[in-house]
Amino acid sequence: MDKEQWKGNMDLLILSLLKREDMYGFQIINRVSGISENKYSLSEGTLYSVLKRLQRKQIINSYWGNESQGGRRKYYKITDTGKRLHEEKLFSWQAINHIIKKVNEE
Repeated sequence: MDKEQWKGNMDLLILSLLKREDMYGFQIINRVSGISENKYSLSEGTLYSVLKRLQRKQIINSYWGNESQGGRRKYYKITDTGKRLHEEKLFSWQAINHIIKKVNEE
């Protein structure tokens, strides 16, 4: 996947992860790496700029966890607005994917 495709799907990817569970930044990075079998990596800079933008738009919220060992972690949680946006973005992505598949079947 080229850089522009990756960037264009970043919101959907992060919202999909946060829809399943609240996560902290490094956990998101590790999950993307694991799911992609280390084919794609997400830099901290990219991730945190996306998280800040989503938070500014009230698509996600954050809170500090209560870890008993080590440093406290900032967790990110999808909002109701974020859940609606996720559904819209997922529907659009699926529609585009379907069209591309159909074109390639011709």
